Amino acid sequence: LTGVAQYRAAHYLPALEAFRRTIVLAKQLGDRNLEAHSLRGVGNVEFGLGHGQLAYEASSAAAAIFESLGDLEELSGELANMGANLGMMGQYQKSVETHGRAIQLGLKTKQMDTVAGSLMSIAMIYADQGDYDVALSYMEKIVVPPNFDEIDPREATYLHIIYSVVLGKLKRYDEALDHSARALASAAKADAKPREAWARMERAKIRLALGQKQAALDDEIRARDITREFGNAMTLCYTLAQMVPTQIELGEKREALASAEEAVTRARETGQPEAMSVALEALGLAQRALGQKQAAEVAFRSSIQERESWREVVA
Repeated sequence: LTGVAQYRAAHYLPALEAFRRTIVLAKQLGDRNLEAHSLRGVGNVEFGLGHGQLAYEASSAAAAIFESLGDLEELSGELANMGANLGMMGQYQKSVETHGRAIQLGLKTKQMDTVAGSLMSIAMIYADQGDYDVALSYMEKIVVPPNFDEIDPREATYLHIIYSVVLGKLKRYDEALDHSARALASAAKADAKPREAWARMERAKIRLALGQKQAALDDEIRARDITREFGNAMTLCYTLAQMVPTQIELGEKREALASAEEAVTRARETGQPEAMSVALEALGLAQRALGQKQAAEVAFRSSIQERESWREVVA
């Protein structure tokens, strides 16, 4: 329980240590079910830290135990976790296939939360690839019960965020903003601060598309502050990097440079080339805005190198 409580509070490192201790205890007791659930906990934490490969390894080990125990309900949920991990690593086809297995098993065992979660994850993969109509078609397969926002506000937050992303990309801005508002309301009910930050970052993108630059920056600043308190280095890196172009557009060039420099610092903490590439690109934008052409060129070249390094890791 300690690991679960720490994880839900976004205290990732203490949670990771707690789950690892429980795995050792479970092995000593010969409790395979406890071992599997603790491995799931490790996978969830590693995912939260942005460590896709480590998360996938833990989730795969948990899935293997659930399968050996004949626990198909838990197996469906772990397949969904594995699909999410693969998506984080950029292995999109494998992610869709694994989510498909989770959906099939979830329908068989009546695990409708798993089915909905995997449908949303597949929708996000297609949205990330620019196939927004396909993404929306998967969203529309999700059966949402009446009063879902009140029944399960945490999951409702996730659902509305994804709707806002997809509808925003389809330029259905009014609907997208409505889902953003519902996401924030659900996040408040669930006291889900990291999801509030995510919802604000996505709403900022919609507001930017509508030319509402100051409102967008207000959302980004609030998301940054939440992420500093409740998030991790990976999430904070992306949050700061997204702020940079908005700050530049509003003439806040020095503030943009500070955001970019902090993004680079957070990216180094993650050790992830993808995060470093994003942060360095933001740094280059800020430096160019300030007339620091040579420094900007170095940052942009370094960003490309990190991106190529990330592609090699994915391959």
